[in-house]
Amino acid sequence: MTRTWAAYALDLIAKGEPAAMVTLAAVQGSAPREAGTRMIVGLSGIFGTVGGGNLEHLLIDQARRLASQSDIDVSQQDYPLGPLLAQCCGGRVRVLIERLGAGSRNWLSVADKAEQAGRRYTLAGEVAGGRIGREITEGWSRTAAEGAELFDASGPAGPKAAWTRIVEYFAPIASDLHIFGAGHVGTAIVHIAQTLPFRLHWFDGRAELAGVPTLTIREDLVTAAIEAPPSTFFLVLTHAHELDYQLVRAILSRNDARYCGLIGSDTKRARFLSRLAKDNVDASGLTCPIGAGGIRSKDPAAIAVSACAELLLRLEAAANSTLASQRVAS
Repeated sequence: MTRTWAAYALDLIAKGEPAAMVTLAAVQGSAPREAGTRMIVGLSGIFGTVGGGNLEHLLIDQARRLASQSDIDVSQQDYPLGPLLAQCCGGRVRVLIERLGAGSRNWLSVADKAEQAGRRYTLAGEVAGGRIGREITEGWSRTAAEGAELFDASGPAGPKAAWTRIVEYFAPIASDLHIFGAGHVGTAIVHIAQTLPFRLHWFDGRAELAGVPTLTIREDLVTAAIEAPPSTFFLVLTHAHELDYQLVRAILSRNDARYCGLIGSDTKRARFLSRLAKDNVDASGLTCPIGAGGIRSKDPAAIAVSACAELLLRLEAAANSTLASQRVAS
């Protein structure tokens, strides 16, 4: 997983660089991004996106202006996504722009730790006189199934009327992805996967690959698979078929993997299924070949795109399943 938005903001503050946070606090109708989307804006760089286009360009400019002044901390604005911005989405967004500084360090640090650990947390803001007071607590103060899209807002409800209190309920991504193998395909997948909403763990057993960024060299890869957290997504694409088999057998024997993908052909799949049956291992959770389907290219980059598309589909399916069960429970 890449740095969190909170970590990026903390880095800007540590450098003494003016910084601001842009949040889509509400969305009506069609919009490029969902409510809860945020972007950290510094003078030297940007983390995240609220959807691009003229709206984002305008908000970056406004954020930099706000970050460089001290008379107000926060601004709120409603934008129709129509002719005025030369955007044809047709919806409307409420945008919160907040200046970040030394006083933001404490709540940003708590948010960063919660994001990294995948723990739910609640971020509240009291808005008055152009200032915003932040309060952050771990967990949610009430039963709710949604994540960052769930807002409470008090104050006048009409368009362009300012909110006086905003509460966001965050459910950070907590899905682990273990990738075994640092060959051409594994490396290509990691380049994409590290930008996706997973906590990425990349392993290989070959000592000569030590020093590859983000790669963990571990002699016993099977133990690494066994020790992975529950509900982990697994991709197996090592340099040795026998090692692939041992990994797949260990993963499927856990009976709790969200996804077990194995690189290979239909022939490799058939051989593995035969061996798994002899070892009395349920192979119904095995995906081989990997990929979203329909892409025939064997180029590593093409396989990586297809495999990551499949991972996202599985992740969304798992999230929808969890959301449905939470709604039933509540």
